[in-house]
Amino acid sequence: MKKVSSQIRKALVNKYIADFDAEVVNLTNLVHNSVGIGDHTDIVGEADKIIEKLAHIADKVSMVDVNIGSSAKSKIESSINCLWEDSSD
Repeated sequence: MKKVSSQIRKALVNKYIADFDAEVVNLTNLVHNSVGIGDHTDIVGEADKIIEKLAHIADKVSMVDVNIGSSAKSKIESSINCLWEDSSD
């Protein structure tokens, strides 16, 4: 039973990482290509919504990433760092 539990946790973490990566792509696109997004006139508001989703996903990872290791957390931190390093002021 322990193996199944571990597999479920690992699957959840992998799902959350994929969800997180998708939101990072959305935020990167919003930040770097905001001119081409006519539906979003409130760029800061849209960015804030995506950041809320990112924070929620990171919280989920923290809840289930107990014994899997810190690799998921460091992947999230790396994605966040890359996002802000790529943006220009």
